[in-house]
Amino acid sequence: MAPAWRYSGGLRWVARTLVLFLVLGAFKAGLVAGAEELQAYRVTEFVVTGDQMGSYWPLVDGEKVIWGPSTGFPTYLNRITIRNLRTGQELHLDTPKLAQWPVGVDGDRLVTTEDNGVYLYHLPDGARTTVAPPRPDAGFFRGPARIASDIVVWTEGIYPNMDVYARNLATGDTTRISSQSSPKEGLVLRGTIASWLDRRRVSADREESDIYAYSFEAGKELRLTSSSRYVSLPAIAGRRVVWATSRAGSAWIEGYDLALSAPLDISQGMTSADRPLAVAADGDIVAWSGPGANGDDIWGYDLGLGQGFIISRAVGNQSLPSVSGHTVVWGDWRHAGMGKYEARAEIYAARLEPGPAELPPAWGVPSSTDARIEILWPHGGAPVLEADRANIAVWLFQQGTLKLQPCQWSPTVRLWRSLNNQPAEMIAVGRKSSGHYFAGGRSIPTWEFNDVNVSAARDPRNRLFFWVTVDEVPSRSNIWAHAADPRTYFPYQDVPAGTGVVGDSVAARIEIVWPHDNAPVTEAKYVNVSAFLFVPGSLLSVPTTADYRVRLFRSLNNGVSEPVAVGTKRILGVGPGAYPLWDFNDVDVSQASDPSNKYYFTLTVDGLQTFTNVWAHGADPRTYFPTMDAPIAACE
Repeated sequence: MAPAWRYSGGLRWVARTLVLFLVLGAFKAGLVAGAEELQAYRVTEFVVTGDQMGSYWPLVDGEKVIWGPSTGFPTYLNRITIRNLRTGQELHLDTPKLAQWPVGVDGDRLVTTEDNGVYLYHLPDGARTTVAPPRPDAGFFRGPARIASDIVVWTEGIYPNMDVYARNLATGDTTRISSQSSPKEGLVLRGTIASWLDRRRVSADREESDIYAYSFEAGKELRLTSSSRYVSLPAIAGRRVVWATSRAGSAWIEGYDLALSAPLDISQGMTSADRPLAVAADGDIVAWSGPGANGDDIWGYDLGLGQGFIISRAVGNQSLPSVSGHTVVWGDWRHAGMGKYEARAEIYAARLEPGPAELPPAWGVPSSTDARIEILWPHGGAPVLEADRANIAVWLFQQGTLKLQPCQWSPTVRLWRSLNNQPAEMIAVGRKSSGHYFAGGRSIPTWEFNDVNVSAARDPRNRLFFWVTVDEVPSRSNIWAHAADPRTYFPYQDVPAGTGVVGDSVAARIEIVWPHDNAPVTEAKYVNVSAFLFVPGSLLSVPTTADYRVRLFRSLNNGVSEPVAVGTKRILGVGPGAYPLWDFNDVDVSQASDPSNKYYFTLTVDGLQTFTNVWAHGADPRTYFPTMDAPIAACE
């Protein structure tokens, strides 16, 4: 059987790179310095198609953006859309036979490969002429055609014996320009240079390749890579061919300058990677897609200036850019949903103007969030006194609302657990998933924590409290109590064993919640709260000289925690045995007079990672949450 790429129009490499983008988290010397937050270009971003019906791999040529349908991989399509960015006018070109993607465009001429034939279309009237007629040979295949001026190039052959052919439209001459039949893909053409991936030096089933080029001016073929390795689709910038590769466990953008007959090192990824990504180029501008802080961003490099810059850094993935002059277009998933049939790409574009300029905004990255545990589900639906394990689901909302955060935002969500009156510990990192819950016709992004150990609550004397934090932004969480009776009974306060010095973290323990006039829970309107601070993992109190700002947080039922008071320090004891305590007086607990309500108190210390305990205050503070939150709309 022939390899998969033969039947996918040469898009095997593209399918790989959509899921195996290499990590380019930083540039080497001479590129963007994050601390300065200034870059060589001012980026003006705009939407080309905002209906999530565009292609994930659009093309740009001058003022024209060209794309096809985005249903799956648009390997073959019947309709090609061309939009003029300046006038907004669109042309829809319907091909009589399925055309391979990508097509080739240069000015008013567009070339396609349809049913193994190569065809030339004149825009905008759509007049069609034949460049190379189809051939009926068994197993014969032609790859996507490219055009520049009067030259059209394509690959053809019976795998693995593929060749590169060129036709001069002015003279009508067709010439084979590759010197050896071999597996070839990713053919590109710009100006008088054609370039492609070539596996003539490795076996056909290997993934390593070389980059070859043909100069129509010199009339000869050149090998540009010094060794066979995993390389990406090449791109051409003037007389320079550029590509992505992996070298000695690191990811690089590199190239070759045909005018100088010299290799180019453009950027090095700072983390290990063994797979490259797509590269696009025109003039001095090189663009590619690689991981950023919130998904795959669009990165750029100016070969003339020797400087890198960021083109787009929205949430979700931006991929497969195309460059023409100082215009860059790409497929964009920032508004895509999480479900199987919701991940439709839009097309975005950007104009580049000389800087210095601020970095482009990180669209869709919240400045804060509310994280809500929506359900704790014991395995098998077991009751508290029988359950060993449970699954927990968390949703993220815009602060103070029930509006979901952007679908494509993927922060790190951590689950914390506190046993009885002990300071909490982080026990798991959530896995983002979809397909279980829906709002507004879309899947709700859900962070799952599966197989959480809840066996301690089988002892009716124990109580477990859960909440979550979000790494990337300030967050608030609700508290989930899991116990047969999770009221906090703590008749004996801790007694510090001495004092110690804390580093960058502290254990904070609420020691007592004292209703005014010693009133019962259902009658008390206010309480006083007292707390100790300890060296984590010990009963060594912080010293009396400690001057920390300690905050008390309160949540009602399944609501998120909110700050309600800042503690006042007082000293207990005298001499070497003295230690500090923080008081929070006159805290309102009036809603706990309704037995269906309950409060949960926690602590934070400004500037320190705080391992807090939880104090439950209510006539029955178990978390009853039979109905999950109802988001007001789908995620965007």
